Amino acid sequence: MPACLARTISVPGDNATIQDAINAANAGDTITVASGTYDEFVIFNKSGVTLSGIGLPVITGGIEVQADHATIVGFRLTGDNGIWADEGSDYLNVTGCSINGPDSGIYLDTCDNPTIAGNDISNFGDAGIDLEYCTNGVV
Repeated sequence: MPACLARTISVPGDNATIQDAINAANAGDTITVASGTYDEFVIFNKSGVTLSGIGLPVITGGIEVQADHATIVGFRLTGDNGIWADEGSDYLNVTGCSINGPDSGIYLDTCDNPTIAGNDISNFGDAGIDLEYCTNGVV
């Protein structure tokens, strides 16, 4: 989608849930999520979309990334899951997040060119950041 047609989609203003906003998004769109607690498991499956938290909103179910050029900025993730992505989620950018839970905070498998910066990751049994078979990453 050309940048001139990019939209800003707000949660809960335009969509009640983060997942509904992702489902409605197109490449180039930015989803802004207001402060609050969102009890959902998010499947981020739209390439070229930015998911941006305002006031460090809490996601209790985790985020699974299934898209290229996805950006996640400014969230607190609690519970069993943090952020993870499997093969085909290249150029993932995770910045300014606070992740706290029992498994891996950020887990990427076969993702090229990820950027993981400025995050607070704590209290994990496996690993805070686990990059398996990733190339050209910036951490």
